[in-house]
Amino acid sequence: MDTKYALHLFRLLGEGEQLLSTGNMDLTIDRARLKLVKKGLYTLPEIETYFKETEKRLEKVYAESTLPYSPRVDEVRKLLVECLDQFYKGGK
Repeated sequence: MDTKYALHLFRLLGEGEQLLSTGNMDLTIDRARLKLVKKGLYTLPEIETYFKETEKRLEKVYAESTLPYSPRVDEVRKLLVECLDQFYKGGK
């Protein structure tokens, strides 16, 4: 079994659930489980079960999420420009 795809499945489902339920994303939160997946310590039936259970939870948190339906593009663009300004002006 190619653990690369399983790893991405676990990571993306976890990040999506976290973002929908908290509005934030901590990329280190599920590191221990991801290491186990990468080592191939999950069987295909376990991966399928995880996917089905997480899919159900995602549907629930999506319905309850307070995140806006679409991004606030102007605010994101402004933040990006500020970050780029800090990076390039700070490096001189």
